[in-house]
Amino acid sequence: MSEVDLTNCDREPIHVIGHAQPHGALLALDPETLVVLQASDSVEAHFDLSVGAVLGRSFLDLLPDRDGIFPGALSVASLDANPAHLGTERVNGRGPFHLVAHVYDGALILEAEPADAGDATDYRALPRRILHALGAAKTAQAFYDAIVHEARLLTGFDRVMLYRFLESGTGVVVAEAAESHLEPFLGLHYPASDIPQQARRLFTLNTVRLYPDVDYRPSPIEPPLNPRTGRPLDLTYCALRGVSSMHTAYLQNMGVKASMALAITQGDELWGLIALHHYVPRALPYPLRASCELLAGLASLQVAEKEGAGERTEHDRMRDVLDRLVGRVRKTPQLPALVAEGEETILDLIPAGGAAFAVGDELRLLGETPGEAAVRDLLAWLDEHQTEPIWAGEGLSAHYPPARDFHAVGAGLLSAQISRAAGAYVLWFRPETARTVHWAGDPNKPVETSELGDRVSPRRSFAVWKEAVAGLSRPWTEGEKAVAELLRLALVETLVSRADEILRLNVELETRNEDLDAFTHVAAHDLKEPLRGIRNYAQFLHEDYGDRLDDEGRGQIATILRLATRLEGLLDSLMHFARVSREELAVRRCDLNQAVEEAEMTIQSALERTGGRIVVHGSLPKVKGDEDLITEIFVNLFTNGLKYNESQAPLIEVSSQGLRVEVRDNGIGIPKRHQASIFTLFRRLHARDAFGGGTGMGLTIVKKAIERLGGRIGVVSEPGVGTTFVLEFAE
Repeated sequence: MSEVDLTNCDREPIHVIGHAQPHGALLALDPETLVVLQASDSVEAHFDLSVGAVLGRSFLDLLPDRDGIFPGALSVASLDANPAHLGTERVNGRGPFHLVAHVYDGALILEAEPADAGDATDYRALPRRILHALGAAKTAQAFYDAIVHEARLLTGFDRVMLYRFLESGTGVVVAEAAESHLEPFLGLHYPASDIPQQARRLFTLNTVRLYPDVDYRPSPIEPPLNPRTGRPLDLTYCALRGVSSMHTAYLQNMGVKASMALAITQGDELWGLIALHHYVPRALPYPLRASCELLAGLASLQVAEKEGAGERTEHDRMRDVLDRLVGRVRKTPQLPALVAEGEETILDLIPAGGAAFAVGDELRLLGETPGEAAVRDLLAWLDEHQTEPIWAGEGLSAHYPPARDFHAVGAGLLSAQISRAAGAYVLWFRPETARTVHWAGDPNKPVETSELGDRVSPRRSFAVWKEAVAGLSRPWTEGEKAVAELLRLALVETLVSRADEILRLNVELETRNEDLDAFTHVAAHDLKEPLRGIRNYAQFLHEDYGDRLDDEGRGQIATILRLATRLEGLLDSLMHFARVSREELAVRRCDLNQAVEEAEMTIQSALERTGGRIVVHGSLPKVKGDEDLITEIFVNLFTNGLKYNESQAPLIEVSSQGLRVEVRDNGIGIPKRHQASIFTLFRRLHARDAFGGGTGMGLTIVKKAIERLGGRIGVVSEPGVGTTFVLEFAE
């Protein structure tokens, strides 16, 4: 036994079903001679002729006038795969009948349906009314509602639904007009199997299908094969084409007695259907069906525009916000604050539950988002996996499994990568949509078991079946992704512009620093000569004329000597600083263990005087640098550790982890409020003569030296406990 699946429905040859609906008569004529080659047995009920009496005769013989309306229309109409109304005629004295004909697969197929001679409907006024009703709708939903309202007004059917196909192939009822006592179907989803693929293909070719009586008796086409082609009659374009037993059972299960469907297409694709149900048999005359076809055609022409109008309104709103944000971006240097603060932010730009802006180590979160640690982990994943500037997904966890932990706020993600190198991203998060899809019946059980075994059949229960869809957010629209890309481009332009400006300023700053270093060296050198003169003459005065001066005079000379000595120390420090800034470096691989030993030997007398010790924990690394400059860094740090220390046993400890070296002392410590300023030129935190005095240049020289080596220095300190200087050497 073959496996039962939904492809059984897709393979059913409904276009060559072999019978017609009995509310009309169907004939296949020889296109050249108009001789009847095949006929449905309903010709007897309508024409009062048996099939045998019709076959082999020219259809013109059945008309009251062989040269009348029908033959004339037949001679000028374009009938290839194009059913055309060729007039209203009596046939074999019966009728009148609407005659519709087309040529397909080697046969001229003629369909005759009874015409209502008493029909007083002004069909000429209907197009204007339909055009006005559809044109007046300003939103997509109003347009949907107008379609079903007009279809019900035209046909009088008990229920009219607008059924839209989704990308998954399933469908959903987006609008409904029905008798008040009927259970509403609005919002119900239908599995793709309810309208098989071959039925959908036929709807794109033959856009109107009417079943006046679901319980009809099929009218077989005789003979089954066309004697001219040797093939079954292809009924693709026939209004009277019989109905699949599957679809008949489907409608019967719903209690429907008459049904009609009008296709809404977009190009060659089926957008949806106008589905009409009636609960007693109901026929519609051909002119009214033509008006319904006009309604479906106008809906097909306008649906994209109406849906696009709503999208354009939202897109225009987003563009307005974008323009204001970009205007601020170009005026404000602080990007994170700009997009995350103020009256409008990136969260106002695109509808979302939360947003994030990241650049480098800085991260701003807005609204409802995953926690900071989770967002940083996500950014690391995006750095590795986001290959396009814009990434969007309504089910993030399918790509990034850790997102399962924050479905409530971030089931969906829209990511704009501004700069991978700079770690710059804009993220929007959407929460999990607690979507419960309301199915018309169980979509997972199209196969039913009966006494005949497993068979594909329409479901017998149309109770709402609920299927929860977990881990998905509302999808991101193309318009939203386009706006995200526009923001990304604006931020990229801003970052590039600011990078260029920073580069220019850095070059300018470097030039100024070089000029300042040169000036410092020259000024310090040139000032030392007159300063020496002042100090020498003051010394001469003190030695040669000190006995002639009173105590006040001698005190003033002593002050001059003291100030000259201090100024000479400051100038020496300036010259030293300038030398560190300007001196050409002898860069090579340097052993820090050796540099520490040399520094320790340099300050040996200070260690003996204070009773201090230097302890190195483990082996220190080798780094790229200038040996003399590195030794001087340690000399200054060790000297500071001994100088600003009130302990009876000063201790300086040196340790390393990779290229990170820590120099820790047990000195007096530095208050937090002063830690940022200790590297400033001539900055002292204590009285001039406290802790042995000094110029306040030691740490300034250390900072300049480590930066010249491509590294950096930081400080961690607690008053009364000690200070740790952290040196990070370049690789």
